[in-house]
Amino acid sequence: MGMTAENIAEKRCYTVKEVQEMLGISRPTVYELLKKNEFRWIQIGNKYRISKKSFDEWLDQKVRNYIIYLLNDMQTYML
Repeated sequence: MGMTAENIAEKRCYTVKEVQEMLGISRPTVYELLKKNEFRWIQIGNKYRISKKSFDEWLDQKVRNYIIYLLNDMQTYML
């Protein structure tokens, strides 16, 4: 049985596969983000668990930065 969006929302941690699917990126790219400590994570045996709170905050910040970038870019063309 797969996880639904509702189940994932209730969790405290994401798996590498869940982050991969949410961002639409490759598995190696998720591991690169982990290596760069872009968000908090732990390793249990050979499994990685990404803090939901930390990941969600990181993603929100990335979205905010992108919106600011777009708004600044639009202002350049409007001047």
